[in-house]
Amino acid sequence: MDGCYRNLLEQRGVQEDVSFRQTGRHLAIELILKTVAKQAGIGQEYLKERRRDATWRAVASWMLCKYGGRTQRQVAAILGAKTGVAISCQLNTLKRKLTDNTKLYAQVARIEKTLQKRGLPQNLWVNRQAFTTE
Repeated sequence: MDGCYRNLLEQRGVQEDVSFRQTGRHLAIELILKTVAKQAGIGQEYLKERRRDATWRAVASWMLCKYGGRTQRQVAAILGAKTGVAISCQLNTLKRKLTDNTKLYAQVARIEKTLQKRGLPQNLWVNRQAFTTE
């Protein structure tokens, strides 16, 4: 196991990039952004703009991590945020909003259902109590 880790470490530029994440089938970035934007009734460019209320940007971030297999740092680069920490903060805010806002929760559930139809495992269904930001 240590040898495998060392090999991964040598291939990466930053030590934090090395992980034993699950690898597998991931959805395309554009498909995820298109799905979120359509459900939110906004343009995809809106997801990449910095705004005070970044709820839909946070939803897109979560879906890119969960269904796109991206890290928070990678999502930050995709959506034009400065760091992965900014994405983490957005996800924490989204977690609080989902527990209080049933309309938003229903919209996120519809997004997940749509993305699940694209061929990912069914056990990724949104659950308010099991929401994690990994």
